[in-house]
Formats: sequence, structure tokens, C-alpha cells
Amino acid sequence: MEVNASLVNFAAGVLSKKFLGRIDLPNFYKAGLLTCRNFFPQAQGPAEFRQGAGYVHHTRLNRDAMLFPFVFNDEQAYALEFTDKKLRFLSDGGLIFESTGAISHQLLIHFDGADGATAYTAESGQTVTFGGTAQLDTAQTKFGASSLLLDGNSDYVTVPDNANWNFGSGDFTVDCWVRFNSIAGTQTICGQGIDGNSYWKLTWNATKWQLYVYSGGVLQVGLDIADAGVAINTWFHIALVRSGGTITLYRDGTALTTGSYSSWPEYTSPFCIGAEMYAGPGGRADWFNGWIDEFSVRKGEAVWTANFTPPTAAYSSTNLKAITAITQADPGVITITAHGYSTGDEIYIENIEGMTELNNKFYLVVKIGADTFSLTDVDGNAIDTTAYTAYTAGGTADKIYEIDTPYLEADLKQLQFAQKADVMYIAHPDYESRKLIRSGDASWALSVYTRTDDPFTKAITGITAANPGVVTATAHGFSDGDIVEIWGVVGMTEVNGNSYKVANKAANTFELTDPTTGANVDTSGYTAYSSAGKAFKESNMPGAVAFYGGRLFFGGTADEPESFWGSKAPTNAGVGQYDVFTVGGSADDGITFPISSQNNTADKIQWFGGTNKFLGIGTYGGVYKANGGSDTTPIAGDAIAVQALEFIGCKAVSPIRLGSSLFYIQRGDLILNRFSYSLLADDFSTSSLNIFSDEITAGGLKQLTVQQGTTDIIWVVTDTGKLLGLTVKTDEEISAWHGPHAIGGSDVKVLSVCGEPQTDNKDSLWLVVERTINGVTRRYIEYIEAEDALPEQEDYYTGVLATDTLQYRKLLYEASKSLIRVDSALTLNQAQTVALTPGAVTGTGIAFTAASDLFAATDVGRYIVRKYVTGEESGKALITAYVSATEVTCTITEDFDSVATIGLGNWFLTATEITGLEHLEGETVRVQIDGADGGEYTVASGAITLADPGTVVHVGLSYTGRITSMPLDIGALVGTAQAKVMTVNRLGLLIRNTMGTKYGTDLYDLDQIPWRDSDETFAIATSELLRTSAELLNLPDGYDRRKFIHIVQDAPFPCTIQGIVPYVDTTNE
Repeated sequence: MEVNASLVNFAAGVLSKKFLGRIDLPNFYKAGLLTCRNFFPQAQGPAEFRQGAGYVHHTRLNRDAMLFPFVFNDEQAYALEFTDKKLRFLSDGGLIFESTGAISHQLLIHFDGADGATAYTAESGQTVTFGGTAQLDTAQTKFGASSLLLDGNSDYVTVPDNANWNFGSGDFTVDCWVRFNSIAGTQTICGQGIDGNSYWKLTWNATKWQLYVYSGGVLQVGLDIADAGVAINTWFHIALVRSGGTITLYRDGTALTTGSYSSWPEYTSPFCIGAEMYAGPGGRADWFNGWIDEFSVRKGEAVWTANFTPPTAAYSSTNLKAITAITQADPGVITITAHGYSTGDEIYIENIEGMTELNNKFYLVVKIGADTFSLTDVDGNAIDTTAYTAYTAGGTADKIYEIDTPYLEADLKQLQFAQKADVMYIAHPDYESRKLIRSGDASWALSVYTRTDDPFTKAITGITAANPGVVTATAHGFSDGDIVEIWGVVGMTEVNGNSYKVANKAANTFELTDPTTGANVDTSGYTAYSSAGKAFKESNMPGAVAFYGGRLFFGGTADEPESFWGSKAPTNAGVGQYDVFTVGGSADDGITFPISSQNNTADKIQWFGGTNKFLGIGTYGGVYKANGGSDTTPIAGDAIAVQALEFIGCKAVSPIRLGSSLFYIQRGDLILNRFSYSLLADDFSTSSLNIFSDEITAGGLKQLTVQQGTTDIIWVVTDTGKLLGLTVKTDEEISAWHGPHAIGGSDVKVLSVCGEPQTDNKDSLWLVVERTINGVTRRYIEYIEAEDALPEQEDYYTGVLATDTLQYRKLLYEASKSLIRVDSALTLNQAQTVALTPGAVTGTGIAFTAASDLFAATDVGRYIVRKYVTGEESGKALITAYVSATEVTCTITEDFDSVATIGLGNWFLTATEITGLEHLEGETVRVQIDGADGGEYTVASGAITLADPGTVVHVGLSYTGRITSMPLDIGALVGTAQAKVMTVNRLGLLIRNTMGTKYGTDLYDLDQIPWRDSDETFAIATSELLRTSAELLNLPDGYDRRKFIHIVQDAPFPCTIQGIVPYVDTTNE
């Protein structure tokens, strides 16, 4: 007798095979799955085929990388890409480039404008104020339309005072072009000053150049150099550069004179060009007589440190660097004036004319000089441009923004973070803690985190110049044989950043010896010690960090593994004091507290995690809570209590917080625990999330991240490179494992994962994926972007079925184009950003006119396709002739709804040539064309040619999703159906927005729901679209004693399984 049962809830996720017979837990058993790969259970019950991952870029130098989140808000969220000693920044599906940040010139003035203009805003943003009769002049210019004209008796310009003119002890470059109308007398190029006793100025004095720096009436720097090469009516390039403590003056790229000066005075007055100016226009004036052009100040950068070729073009007013020449050579040499690049920097090149072979690609820089460099690919192969088309003009380069870090690749997975607003504190047991500060998308600073009364370092007050050098550090606490690091010494900087072995230690001193050989370190030839510095024991830094209760906490050092330290409490005004760790007896003082082990095990602190009641402390031996004596009392300098809650040890990986729960990895790496409030215990307690799924985490858990949305998912990366997911709904006790998820490609490992909030959707997900591409191991950054909801047919009801259905189908068709179901994918969207006007709604020989240049002769044979915006649009036309860049002639193959102008982004120009696929070179790729299956192609020379045209095309690596039910227990007349002979006659499938899905009881003999091929792309009325339906499917099946239902999605379409209804005949045998 045929009976059926409904499997309509998969929220138990993947169950261990140990539960194959546990029909005594019917609700749990029926909601469980034996396999759930590339599907994920939703909290509401269905299982959904996962989205594809878009390709972003290879990791830096193709090295291993770790991703961590930096979230200020959902509009300012980043993934931090840590690689060996470098840090890059990712946001909204892409890399951060230098061009997105403030330009490298703190002051840049092109002086380009109308003749006689007396108002100007610098390209760097400052207001330029004109004094006297200063004005722009188009009669003379080095670059651009005009230059600054100064008459030599009353003219000058100023920009407001700014910290960027305070050069301090750092490098800087000031440069410009000057053209003298007269070379008589003293003429000021630029300077800044408070009064006649405190100022600096760069001048020309009749026959020589002069640089004077005064502070309090005392001459700090005085450089004079005669120059017989200066004449009137000639443009000269002048550059003042400080590198280290050396100041050099260049004229036309040749060094004229040098001097030394350690720290530039600060002057609180406007920066002046063309005259010696103090706070106002009084005093000596030394007016410049002539023209000045292309004025630049760069703080923190010594652009030139040797003779150079002066710039041959105006500086870019963005961080895009203008290319001015490229040689045809092996390797090709690129010229960009003052490019500022270093060997190993990665740049993106575009818009070159002539040598277009270099366009739209990334390269590594090999620096040759200040203005020149060559290129390699990511593998270090030099780019040979010998056979390339000759360069004619144009082109820009944009550098991937990155900063230096001290962290070696092998140490990255031990990093822990605590963030407040735009400041992140980074802890690692082998490195001094760091502070990462964001001030813009491409403006980040990483520095050593310095604290008042730092508990982890010892202040150095002296180092002898002797053999061996002797360090004085009061009550340092080191022992002979300890390895220590020294940083921050002023004067004897030779010792900074080095490791030493402690010898002959006394209470306040110790000698320096080589950490490997034990030989004395001779400091007698070093620069004399001046001040400052700190020493700390190697690998004795805190590994855990967190904010809680207005304080910053650190813990888990090697010497004091059970102790933790907290900063001072906020001030009465609510200002944090995170840099002060002074311990005292007051409530707001800093904190030092050793945990007392309560289970006779070493309780090294592994992590901190704040709850809404206390500070959770995960240790090697268990979980503790810290508060001020009760859950309603904050931790204070004079009140702290620590209590053990659980004796289940923790791994040193930061936990994930969702709601009031903490999710953490148990010591041993195989179990994920939830730490939350228990009504039964009336306190917080730990529960394992692997009781029913103990085998899925084999291989060890490496990293956790959370992706929040209507369904919250904790993503887990294993030590073996697998990607697991855990769907959670804490208030409904849902925890459903899924995976391991098979990312597309060969020899695939997932190395890291990171969530990124979105403003109006669920979080997106970043991945680092390692795979073999064309025989080579590649590591790519990939991005799974949140998708918009698809249209629902009931939202388009007018009472006319045919009309409603067509409108819905058009909009579903259009929306399905954006759904990516391939990995490492690149997308070509052919929506055009030029308005277009059809000459008629139907017919042949119809003119289509673009609002600006767009078309080319090669467009003949392509289609113009109207985009469905409301579902009422229509129109498709085949281009049959090229008339001009703004006009083509077409045969209309589907009538247009109107001859009205079609707006920007509302029409497509189809494509069959897909380029830019170098990252998949030699691979067989799967193609999605306008939501249809476009078949497989092999990438050659970074390109494929499609058999069918498309408007939106996704190209990537295919992947397969698979669901397998638990063994069916249906239809027994007596007792269980387990081990009884049965057959599945029919299968009900409840599906939503699904196409191309396979189903059956034999994994190697499956039937399939129909799908749409790319040759049906435009047949909206008849072609197969995503289905939302209840399907009752005949299922040819044999008899067996154990039956499973298999769902396989190996086609690049969405699939959501809302329920499985097997119709089963079960015998009593």
C-alpha cells in the first residue's frame, strides 16, 4: 500500500552517521540530513543552494592570507587581508586603491584657470588666497592652461596653516617650477613664519639660492649656494627634500647643496608662496618677480634622494599616476614622474593608447628610478613589451593600497582584535600589541600600542656604548638567558627591533649578548644613547584582547598565563582611558588580576568575550566570568570577582557573539560550543553544538565568522581547508550544520572567511580560496554578495491572467540574470550608460541613435535589448549596419513598446566575446547567459567566445550541491520501516525559484526538472524560468531495505527545496 510522509523542515542540518537508526527522535530525525553540501538549511526550514563566489583578486603575491572584519557601521565595513608583513583592505566586493584616498600631495596647486583670475582652490582642497595683484596668467605656463604671475613688489598667495606644514623630524618634499622676470635682489619662493625671529624661507638672492630656518631668533639651518645657471624667461624646477636628517636643494634635478637638521620647527601661520610672510603682510617682504607653476608639498615622503629628471607633466590631482612613456623592450620600462612606487607594489594599468596590450591588468612593480619602473606578473615573470604595439599617449596606474605590519605569515591565525569606532587593538603572543587607526578608505595607520604604566614592557633609561652594551631598566625582572626585544630607543637606534639574550643581570641592569651564539654585543661603535626605549621578553605578550565596561583588557602572557590587565575606567565625561594602565586603589584605576585555577589545570587565558552581564574569559581549562562582585556591578579598580562557570577548555580563537550567546571552539579543535544563559542552571553554561553532528568537524576548527541576516550562519574554516556552516537561531534553539561545502575548482582549500555587513541586506561573505589553476597553485580573494529578493507573481495582480503572467515573467527573467551560481566568477553586464532613441517600434532599416559616441563598426551582428524595469517594456533589435559612433541601423526582431528615448542603464548591447579571464587560464568554465545555462568553455589567452549572445554573463567554475535525506522510515504496517523492503513510486517536491534540479533514490540514476538553455534567452513567453511550485514526479524505482532521497543541483541555477514528500510502498519483509 502506498503511503507518504512530509519532510518539510531541514533545520536539524547534517547528522552524524551514528544517528542513521535514531527514529526514536522523530522530529529531529525527519529534520536531519545525511548530506548537505553547497546547500544550507534556512532557520525557517527550507534548504537553499548556495550562491556563487565572485572573483576579486589574487592574494598579495599569491601568498596565504587571513581575513578579519573591521566594522565601523554597515556603510563603513571592511575585510582586512593580512599576508606576510602586509595588510590590504577590502570593501563592498573590491580592493581599496590609493586613488580612493587623499592624494599623496598634502598641497598641490596647478594654478590652472582663466587669465587674470584671483581666486583658486588647490587640487588638494585648500583655499588659495591671492594678495596684492597676484593673478593667473595664460601667457606663461609650464603645464596646463596658466601659471601664477607675481609682480615683484606686492604679490603673494597663501594657504591656511595646517599640521601638514609641520614637518617635524620626518621626510618631506617641496617642489615647484619657477620662471624669473628678473633675477635681481632677494626673491622668496615659499616659506612660513610667526615673526622676524621664527620663520623659514627658500629664496633666490641675485646670484645664489638660500634656505634659512630660524627659531626664537636662532639660525637652525643656513644654506647658500651660488648658481650661475639661473636666467630670466626660463622655467626651472626647484625641489627642497629632506631624507632622514639630510636636507638637499635640487635645481632641474641636480643637487646643489646639502645640510643637516633633525627637527623642523612648528610655525602657526599661513603657508606663503611668493613672499616672505609672517602671520600677516608686515615686515620684510622679498617679493618674487615672475611666474610659479605646479607647486607641491609632500609630507612624510622624500621623493628624490639622488639626481633625477624633472617632471615632464603636471602632477595628477588624483592618486592615479599618469603614464608618459613606455619602451618596447624586455622588460618594458614605464615612465611616471615621481611615481613613488617601491619594488613589489601592485598596480592596475588602464587607458593606454597604442600599447593597449597592457590595459586593464594588474602588475607588480620593479623600481628602476624615481620616475621609471618595469613590470612583472604575480609570479615574478618580467613583462616583455618588445612585440607590443608602440606606446602613443595616455594611461594611468593605480596602486592597491596596503600598509606594512610586523606579522609573519605563520603567525596570522593567532591574531585577536578589539575594536571601538575607528580604532582597533591587535594582540598576538609573539608581538607587541598594535593599534590600527582608520581615517579614510585609503588612510590607515598601524603603530605600536604604547601605554602609561605598560605592564608588558620595561622602560629603558640608559644603554652604555661598551663591549658588551649594558642596559638600564629599573626592576626589569628578566633572568639570564631570557630573549628580549628592544624598541623605541632614541640615539642608539642601532638596537631597535633586534633580539638579545640577557646576561649578567642585576636588579636594574643587564648585558646584551647574541641570542644565537651568546657572544657579547659590542655597542661601543653605536650612536650614543639619548633617551627612551623599552625592552620586553620575547613571546611574552598578551594573546587575548577585548573591550568591556569602558575598559580595554589584555591577558594570556607566557609568564603570567592566568592573569589579565584592564585599563582605567572612562572619565566622568565618558572619555575612554584605554592607554592608561596605572593600577591603584580607586574604582576607576587600572586592574591586574590573576585567576585562581579551580580545576587543577593550567588556565591560560585564550580569549575574552563580553556578555550583557559580565566579561567572559575563555581559558585552556574552562570559562570564567569576571564582574565587580555581582552581574549588576561593573569591574572596578577596587572591586573585581572571578568565578569559574564551565570546565570545558577553549582554543585561542576569538569567539563569535550572536544575541546574548558566545560561540567558541573547544580545546582540541573538534567541537563548537555555545555559551549562553541556562534557565535550568539560572546562570550561563556551555552546550556542545556537535552532539548530533560530531563527525562534520573532523580536521580541526581554525576560524569563525558570522553572516547575519534572516538566517544567521556561523561559517567555520577547518585546518584542512574545508568550509562548514552552522545555521543558528538562538531564540529558537536552531543549530543546523551544513557542509563541507565544495567550492568550484580543483584541489580546493578554503583558507579564511570573513563576513561584511550590508546596509539593506544580509551580510556578504569574503573567502580566501586556494585551488589549482592551469597546473599552478593559486590563492584568490572571492566574495559572495547578498542577493536581492526575486519578484513574486502575486505582487502583479490586475485580474487579467495573461497580462499579469507576462509582466511577472519579464521581471523574474530580468532579476534572474544577476544570480551567480558559479565560483571565482567574473560578470559582464552590458547595460549601457548612454541614452538611446529607437527610430520606430517595428520594422527593418530602423535607425537607433545614441546620445553620445558609443557604436563601432564591429557592432554589426550584435543585439540591442530593452531592459525590463516595470515589466511593461519590450524591444529587441539586430544591428545590421554601422552609420556613425552615435547611429546604427537595425532590424527589429521584437517590437519596442515606444519610440521614446531609453534612459541610461535601461538597455543592453549584447556580447559574445568575454575577456579578462586570466585568473582562470586553461580551465574549463561554466557560463550563465541571462539566467540560462550557457554551457562550458575553455579559457585561452584570458578569453572565451560564446555561441549565444548575452546581456549579463557570469563566467566561473562550476560546483555541485547535494542533499541526502536520512533513511526513510515510512509505511510500515507494524513497527518501523527500517530494514524492511520498500520502493518509492512518486516524489513530491516543494520548490521555490528553482530550475534544473535532479532528484531520485539512486545517486547515479537521477531524473531532472526542465531548465533553460541559452538559445532560449529571449523567448520570455515560452522559455523555462525559475519555478515556484509543488511538483509530483513519477519515480521509476526498485526495492531495497534502505531508501534515501537525493537532491542534486549541478546546473548553474538557484534551487530552494521547501519540502520532500516520498510516496512509498513498504512490505513487511
